[in-house]
Amino acid sequence: MPAPVAPAPTEPPPDDFDLTGTQCEQGEVGWFSCRTAQGKVMSLCGTWPLSATEGTLTYRFGPLGAPELTYPGTPTPFEKAYHYRHDETAGGMGRPAPTVTGTLSFSTSGTDHAVTMTLAEKNTTEIVVPKGGKELARIACDGDVRGELMSLEGAIDYAPPLP
Repeated sequence: MPAPVAPAPTEPPPDDFDLTGTQCEQGEVGWFSCRTAQGKVMSLCGTWPLSATEGTLTYRFGPLGAPELTYPGTPTPFEKAYHYRHDETAGGMGRPAPTVTGTLSFSTSGTDHAVTMTLAEKNTTEIVVPKGGKELARIACDGDVRGELMSLEGAIDYAPPLP
């Protein structure tokens, strides 16, 4: 029996998502973008509508205007390029505050990548690059965070996070 396909996002990204200072190109829709402490920019750019089988999403990371990594390099069916995981924990009654975490993951050239956004008392967004059971990099977004990773929910199949 085939796995169920998650529904597409019910709303497009905001019209006021300013592409200035992002890795998105003219004509693309900005879904998410942030700047790191090292001055690099990570952006998720694509099209609307966006679903598991329709539309595109491109991850770009590196110096503004000259990304070191663009994924996928060629058009790829959306459902085969990315995985998304959404987790929530309840808070209160002596437990930490509620937490919502969205993780977008993909693999390229034998290396896994995971972009994680956590909404809690202290909101965080970071890029994690694990390989062979070791963490090669953990890069935190330091400012100028635009959009929410969770806005992609429904467009990408749910999958376990990368190791």
